[in-house]
Amino acid sequence: MWFKLPEEDDHLKIVFEDCKKYLFEGNFEPVDWLLVDIYDAEAWGPVYDDVPFYRLCRKALREGGVASFNLFGGEDFEKSYKAISEAFYGQVLIMPEVQEGNRIVIASKGEKKDYSIEQLKERAAEIQTRLKVPAKKWIKMLQKENSLSNEFKF
Repeated sequence: MWFKLPEEDDHLKIVFEDCKKYLFEGNFEPVDWLLVDIYDAEAWGPVYDDVPFYRLCRKALREGGVASFNLFGGEDFEKSYKAISEAFYGQVLIMPEVQEGNRIVIASKGEKKDYSIEQLKERAAEIQTRLKVPAKKWIKMLQKENSLSNEFKF
């Protein structure tokens, strides 16, 4: 509900589980995308917020996979961001803080690839048209928040 995810299908599996336990047990195939909310149901936490936990998340991804982490902004953000960055060898991007105070960190696994802002804008336009989400705005936010030039590696 909070993340506005579509219904499960052959391409999407939604797991409501203790993430650390689920990932540690490893009873799944590596995934392309991992969306992690590190807070409990009452938004206390973060529940898990250290390099070993984020390394478990990285391990759960296929090569070329991406993880996104929903974090609180403010003073706790920097600690979480540094732990994610260390676990993902610096392959991270951040989104600006939203009105509710949360921030999203996007991390990738695998060899860094070259991207141009123009490529991302074209892909964002396709996604925005197909899924009716503000993807073009997201590219502008990523570019501004991460001081991305016209060419970058991620």
